[in-house]
Amino acid sequence: MKKYVVNLVIFALFTMNNGVFANSIIINFDDLPTTQSWGSVTDVWGPVPTSSQYHGFSWLGWNVMNESSYETLFGDNITTPTYPNFAFNENGARTIFMGWGETIDFIGAKFSTFPASGSPTITISCYLNGQGNGPDIVLGLSNEWTQSVSNNAGCNEIVFRSADEGLYFKMDDFQYQTHKDQTPAVPEPSSILLLSLGLVGLAALARHKM
Repeated sequence: MKKYVVNLVIFALFTMNNGVFANSIIINFDDLPTTQSWGSVTDVWGPVPTSSQYHGFSWLGWNVMNESSYETLFGDNITTPTYPNFAFNENGARTIFMGWGETIDFIGAKFSTFPASGSPTITISCYLNGQGNGPDIVLGLSNEWTQSVSNNAGCNEIVFRSADEGLYFKMDDFQYQTHKDQTPAVPEPSSILLLSLGLVGLAALARHKM
């Protein structure tokens, strides 16, 4: 039993050092202004900043739109995952990458199409220093929001492609985590406390049984 407790302590310290308690980061675009007009409707959209000005990424060709104006324009009342804004692309393939070259683990994002777009498919590809890394993610889209999956590979560039150059698609809740091999996560104090209490309890149980 004593050996079991020692092994448990070693495992706990190892997992803490390797980021098991790390929190992922979610970008939902809700802090960006939407002051541009779309036709006769005012305060509809705005650009997502480029040159690493927004969360360290350069968002080439991406814009942001607020849900209430979108509903006015398109009559689509499907709720945005994180109110009030979502990002949307300009025509064609779009690229997102960390501006300072830091490697991330892409966890996923939520996607949807503008109305009357049918059921298009987009391909999400991850690159590390210019080389493809991990399998492509092929995602069929609809008017409903769809959650993508991770490609389980580190990257510093993410490319979104569609066969339909005229396709507008929406994205929200872009989720990632800094690559654990570069910046090991520091567990929160509450996590350390809970782990410590658990280990103390197991040690007491072991002494009682011995």
